[in-house]
Amino acid sequence: MAPARLLLVLLAVLLAWVQVADCGAAPNYTNIVDRIVFHIFRGYNKHQRPVPASRQKPDGTIEEDSTDVDVNMKILSINKVDVINMEFTLDMYLRQFWKDTRLRWDHYKDFSFYNESIAIPAKKEHLWLPDLFFRNGKEGYLHKMTQPNYLIRVEPDGQILYSQKVTMKFSCQMQLQTFPMDTQTCFVNIGSYGYTTRNLLFKWKRDGLKDPVELDGSMQISEFNAPDFAESHDCTQGSATSTGSYACLKAIFKLERQLGSYLSGTYIPAILIVAVSWLNFWISIEAVPARVSLGLLTLLGILTQGMSVINNLPRTWSNLSKKPKQTTTSVRRRLGSRRRAWTRTSRRRRRRSDCCSYARKPLNSRGRSEICSASVHPRVL
Repeated sequence: MAPARLLLVLLAVLLAWVQVADCGAAPNYTNIVDRIVFHIFRGYNKHQRPVPASRQKPDGTIEEDSTDVDVNMKILSINKVDVINMEFTLDMYLRQFWKDTRLRWDHYKDFSFYNESIAIPAKKEHLWLPDLFFRNGKEGYLHKMTQPNYLIRVEPDGQILYSQKVTMKFSCQMQLQTFPMDTQTCFVNIGSYGYTTRNLLFKWKRDGLKDPVELDGSMQISEFNAPDFAESHDCTQGSATSTGSYACLKAIFKLERQLGSYLSGTYIPAILIVAVSWLNFWISIEAVPARVSLGLLTLLGILTQGMSVINNLPRTWSNLSKKPKQTTTSVRRRLGSRRRAWTRTSRRRRRRSDCCSYARKPLNSRGRSEICSASVHPRVL
């Protein structure tokens, strides 16, 4: 029994020494991060949005405040402005900021000493995320080289940063009345797909004098001048639909077309072709083949220049004319008025023919035209 007791005493002394050594050593931050992540996600419900505050109404119902999500963007490049399909493509960093108090750890005694942020991209599938979408977006994708390009970072007070690098293609209704000396106004419309304004609000994140939509200073655009800035507006008012009122943010870009390529490729060649056509005035009248050939060459040159310009424009002339497009309602009204007028005219003709046919058998000998004109009462017409 003595050796056993001695062994137990040695084990107790060794355990006490290990505990004392752990207390005097620096904390293991890797272990702390794992413990914090495990603790804040324990019992977390990703299907429930973070609620800043709630209150009880007099009728007993609970009223919850909307979740505020701040948004900013950095435009890396405007890759392509397609006039034919009326669209443009953006490469950008899309950043969203919101606060989820369920993920804070600064109020826990065991973790309050850890004041650094924690990156948790692996917890994306277990985290509530805003349902942000682009209203005028056609297609897009998230960059995945060499890993999916997104970041999720949590601060000790529960502030969350969700950043993505995306490429999106947006529609842009272009006005080409002044082509090629035109300036196109394109925009990016951001909104919430499922949450109404009572539950979720998007706001532009403004840090002092810094614009919420930042443009890369070295950006170059083919055929257009790069914009110096982008306008940012809150378009929530007036964005209501049949299913409710939703948050709305809009970033506006003004793209001014460069005229240099059209001067060298269209205007100057057309001027030279017209100037060459004036040589007909110095050619003898008897030189018919020369005069005809010069005229045909001039016509072919102008047609070729025109076709090269048309190939760079949409296959419709509706956007080149200033005449407003007739709506379906106006067309229907016009057709309806024409149909009613035609019906009234046909009825008058039938009544007049009936009166004339009835007046073919008179007792007197007056002519048919006189009988018809006399027998038709003005009220009949």
